[in-house]
Amino acid sequence: MLEMLDTLEIPATTGVLLVAVAVCWFATGSARKEKNKKAPPAVPRLPIVGSVPFLNDLSNLHLSLTQKSKTYGNIFSMHTGSRDLVVLNGHEAIREALQKKSTDFSGRGEIYVDKHVWTDRGKGVLARPTSDDQRKDRSNCLSVLKNFGFGNSAVMEQRIQDEVSFLVQYVSQMDGGACYPGPVLDHSSMNVIYNLLFGQRFPHDDATGQELRRLGHNLTGYGAIILDILPIASRLPSFRRELSDSARDYDKYLRFCEDKVKESAGSDDDNFVKEYIRINGSEAVNMRELAVIIRDLTIAGTESASCSLNWALILLANHPQVQARLQQDIDSVVPRDRRPSLDDKPRLSYLEAVILETFRLKPAFPLGLPRVTVVDTEVAGYEIPAGTEVVANLWSAHMDPQVFSEPEKFIPERFLDSNGAITNRDLMIAFSFGKRSCLGEILARQEMFLFLSALVQQFNILPPEGEAKVKDDMHFNRILRATEHSMRFVPRY
Repeated sequence: MLEMLDTLEIPATTGVLLVAVAVCWFATGSARKEKNKKAPPAVPRLPIVGSVPFLNDLSNLHLSLTQKSKTYGNIFSMHTGSRDLVVLNGHEAIREALQKKSTDFSGRGEIYVDKHVWTDRGKGVLARPTSDDQRKDRSNCLSVLKNFGFGNSAVMEQRIQDEVSFLVQYVSQMDGGACYPGPVLDHSSMNVIYNLLFGQRFPHDDATGQELRRLGHNLTGYGAIILDILPIASRLPSFRRELSDSARDYDKYLRFCEDKVKESAGSDDDNFVKEYIRINGSEAVNMRELAVIIRDLTIAGTESASCSLNWALILLANHPQVQARLQQDIDSVVPRDRRPSLDDKPRLSYLEAVILETFRLKPAFPLGLPRVTVVDTEVAGYEIPAGTEVVANLWSAHMDPQVFSEPEKFIPERFLDSNGAITNRDLMIAFSFGKRSCLGEILARQEMFLFLSALVQQFNILPPEGEAKVKDDMHFNRILRATEHSMRFVPRY
């Protein structure tokens, strides 16, 4: 055949025609290939309000997005009224994007209050856009925190155990009466991070500590999610009042952080601020920007830990058989004359399973914080251009019935193998993945272990007298909190 083609004479006009056909073929082939690049399915949109009217429940956006995935698949796009965003649902899609392609998804998406309301836009370590300076600040923060015990079990444990003692003593004063534990849990978690940063704590009845707790709590809630996906709502009177309160509370909190930076920088004692300045060089550090970093660390280090601990107590109160087994396991490992320690962790697998199941069932940040793609990329064959805002619905991954049987139920045993050892740990992704994952994950896990084990060792966690269960309603506004409720801490011995 090749020899025949060699001897075949083709007229010049025909040759030109064949070349033209070949060029067209390759051109159309390239076009077909380009056309085969798929954009994610899109939720319908309307002018001004975008796709928001097609969401079932804005007050529980994580549930609405999970419901939409049943119609559009685990990867879909929606319009927020001002921009497009892509939603990732399910373990597979989230892991591919945020873990396997971590760098591609390392940008930070828009957080409305940070961009439009607070005075220090785009600063700190949480909401700051990805840049060389942002990566340097994050790395330096971790380095300094490690110098003061962050990630060092022995050093960090002592700081947490000191606060555990105060918490147990405080709860004991309730004499088994019904109480709402939210504020005291917030205060204890706040003291852990303040101790780490400044070497100090606030007594539970301290007015300054209570005001800081209130401000930090409020700053994570003001119109958070709704304004992220529907900025035009900020023009409504109710939101305008709320955003005015947010700006006021932000300024109060930043003044405190600035004062702490000045105080710590001039202190004779070693502290986070002095070490941060030493690492970066005094000429390179902007004190206001350092105050914003302090803001991020204190608020993030308080809210997620206290929220998760609160949920764990509710779940144990409402599942007495789980609580009884947990107490039995702790009693078999830890003598009554001492508190559980991180050294006991390898022998307290059921406690670890309870913690993992709490993080799974009640993740503090069900939608994490928004990401932005920094390059053109793709997930599961869907093309996602650079600059696209991305939301990872961690809730959907935790509630996937193909991954977890009866996902709506509290079953710690799903994280134990047949020998009672921890398994499936990587299926719990409450702290997200990648270069913008939760900065305080190590601290949150250690706090959860030490606070929860001490409370369960010392007390029976019970519903109010005469009630069958503790109220477990959810309130979601970026953080998945339990609504106000009551429970009893009855001494075991």
